[in-house]
Amino acid sequence: MSESLDRPVLLSAASNQAVVQLPGRRFPGSVIQGDSLSYLYVLACAVENHAVDTPNDALIEAARELRELLEGLSAGPVIGIGLLFMFFVMLVVGTTFGMFGGLFGALMFRKTPPPVIPPPIPPTVF
Repeated sequence: MSESLDRPVLLSAASNQAVVQLPGRRFPGSVIQGDSLSYLYVLACAVENHAVDTPNDALIEAARELRELLEGLSAGPVIGIGLLFMFFVMLVVGTTFGMFGGLFGALMFRKTPPPVIPPPIPPTVF
């Protein structure tokens, strides 16, 4: 394949979303800016909050699904970074608590050593 076929083709460049055609895909996709996606998520949360006041169960379920979909789209990369960060935090915290727990446990539960009995004096021969 030529290099031009391996790259996405920009079909439209609107201010907050672009339409691109990815290689190997039949239909084009939409690229939405992060701030616009965040605003859509806030709107979906508001719709869900208002939907629970209605007796329409289908509307409540659709609003919940929309919020969860947008929540998953907006939190994808953040989850990976958060997991990596928390791994290192827990590594340090776990090691520190383990070390202090071992030290305090050794201090609290140590046994007093038996008294030192000097060895007997060997008899002297004259």
